Amino acid sequence: MNITFQQSHRILLANALLLIFVSIVLMVGVIPSVKAEFLRGGTPEKAVIAFWVNMGFNVLSAVVVILIAIKSKHRTWISTSVLVMTGFIVFLLGLALSDAAAAYSGHGPAMETASIFLFICAGVDVLTGILLIVTAIIRPKML
Repeated sequence: MNITFQQSHRILLANALLLIFVSIVLMVGVIPSVKAEFLRGGTPEKAVIAFWVNMGFNVLSAVVVILIAIKSKHRTWISTSVLVMTGFIVFLLGLALSDAAAAYSGHGPAMETASIFLFICAGVDVLTGILLIVTAIIRPKML
């Protein structure tokens, strides 16, 4: 299956927007809930740091995808390998968020909203990672 350069450009920019969406949801919907959690033996400080790191990697991945979408005019081995690596990292970030979502789902009704947000963010990250890898492979080559 071949796509045009404009289609690949739009797909990459849509992926970047999804990554930024995940970062915003983590910042607004998850981190405040985790900070406010009162569970004996819990370590919300460490969890908050982990969510900030995840959010930072999502933003960094979005910047990389935007730069490739803007600067790259066709598929090269460098752009393909960077996009595949970025997609793999985003996929792993999604798996980490799904693990956190599963852990917080057992923390009672106070963390229910944060758990739902985490499941949504995990799904978006996993799908975005897969879409980045597929887009990297089917981008048009130089004629």
